This record gives sequence, structure tokens and C-alpha cells, in this order.
Amino acid sequence: MQQKIIILGGPTASGKSALAVEIAHKIDAVIINADSQQVYREIPIITAQPTILEQESIPHRLYGVISVRDFFSVALWLEMVEKEIRQVLASGKTPLLVGGTGMYIKSLVDGISKVPEISQEVRDNIRHLCDTEGTEAVYKLLAEKDPEIAAKLKPADKQRVLRGYEVIVETGKSLLYWHGQENTLLFPAEMMKLFFLLPSREEVYRKCDTRFLQMLENGMLDEVAAIDKMQVPHLFPAMRAHGLRELISYLHGEMPLDEAINKGQQSTRNYVKRQFTWFRNQMQNASVIRNLDAGNVIKSWHN
Repeated sequence: MQQKIIILGGPTASGKSALAVEIAHKIDAVIINADSQQVYREIPIITAQPTILEQESIPHRLYGVISVRDFFSVALWLEMVEKEIRQVLASGKTPLLVGGTGMYIKSLVDGISKVPEISQEVRDNIRHLCDTEGTEAVYKLLAEKDPEIAAKLKPADKQRVLRGYEVIVETGKSLLYWHGQENTLLFPAEMMKLFFLLPSREEVYRKCDTRFLQMLENGMLDEVAAIDKMQVPHLFPAMRAHGLRELISYLHGEMPLDEAINKGQQSTRNYVKRQFTWFRNQMQNASVIRNLDAGNVIKSWHN
């Protein structure tokens, strides 16, 4: 039987982590992170990383492996995950990728165009320009060098404006050019079995709200306070962890705790809604799982 790579996607708070541990016990798998927020070591609570008990019971990879000070990306994740998958396959075990970041999963399944690495000097210079002159100033420069991609962006969309500008500055070619290059597949499509955990949306919303409160009981505010002291730029991906900015606002006295909680919960529910839509539209070849039944996944995996 050809070795397989199992990919278990689904919305936040749908029960992926617990289901993955159950599956891994039954098929001798190693769990590999496919969530863009769970890679950060300083925020295990607010990103709902697997518990210490879960990580001790089954090998877990790529959880808490970089700092919130690092500017992480899907390209860097692909580089790391390819290495982990190949090591697991070489050991005779099954790689079991788990996460809710659709772009990570789609990039592994469908491949990604090879945008050259951006030098730290270029990245730092552009960020400094943005901090001192504002996003719209960078947008104007982007529009001069790459009007085609600028026309597709909003001047206030910091992340995409900076990305577009750093690529044209570094490579002399538009990000649209690089996206148009043929994708490179890391693994043959027939090796990958894709599953999407899809409980009812109302159930996931309820679990999101409950989990947010449990995180507070488990010390999330202390975690947020430590991040706040690190003064990580708001543009960095780690700062998009759901509830993080709202709780920082509370710590700064800008809103009461109950309002921060409500907004943090709402932010998470909004993200879940986008995840449902994204996975349904982009991952139509995935086998849908309606409940936390490891047996169904294992049966499909063997077929």
C-alpha cells in the first residue's frame, strides 16, 4: 500500500485536535501543524494549541516553533512542512496534517508559485517607510512601479500593499507575474487524502464562545500582557490571533473586559464563518466528516 499523507482541515473549535490524536493512536501517525497561528511559541493559549498531555501522547510537529517577532508566511511553512513530512514518511509512520488555515492546506495540495525570498534589508526598509509615512505612501509607490497589482488593492490594506511593494522592489517583477508561474507540487496528488471536519455552524459558534472563556480561566490575559510588553508591530501575522488586539485594548484601559470578551468572541465567529465558506469553495475534493468519528476517517484512508 502506497504511503499516504492525511490532511484534516476544518473551522476553529470544530474538534480537529482531539480527533487527530484519536486517529494518530490508531494508525501510528505523527501530527503536523497546518494552522498559521499555532506556529507561535509565545501564544499557546490564545491560539488553542494542543495540550501538553496531547503532545506527550502523540508526536506533534511545528507547534510553537517560531517567535511572534518573526514574519511568518505560507512559503516558510511549506519549506518546514515538506521536511517534516519526508522525515515522517521515512520513519514508516503516517503524516497527519491538522489545521484550519485554508491557504496552507491548499498550497500543499495544489502547489504554490515560487516567489523569490525577500531580503531582510528590503523588508525592514519598507516597514520603516510604512511606519513613518503611512500605508498610503507605500501604496502610491506601488502604484508607480506596479499599477496593475495596485489597481487590485485597497490603499489601506497594509499586508497586501507591503507584500506587493516588497516583491516588485526585490525582484523587479510584479507579484502577479510570480503568481502566474507554474505551481510546484511537493508531493504527488495521489498521496494525499483530504478531510474536512464540518459540524453544524451553530455548534462551532457555541464552542468558540465557550472556549474563549476557558482560555481566560487558563491564563490568556497573562499571555496577552506578555505579548503587549514585547511591542510586536501590529502588522506582524501573530498579532492577528483572534481576541489578542481586543484584550490588549482592555489592558490599556480602552474598553471594559466584557466588551473585549464579546468582541474577541465575535472576531472568532466571523473567522469561522469565513473558514466554512472557504473550505466549501476551495476544497471541494475533500471528504466531509460530520462528527468526531475517527473510524470513518481511517476507513476512507485505507480505501
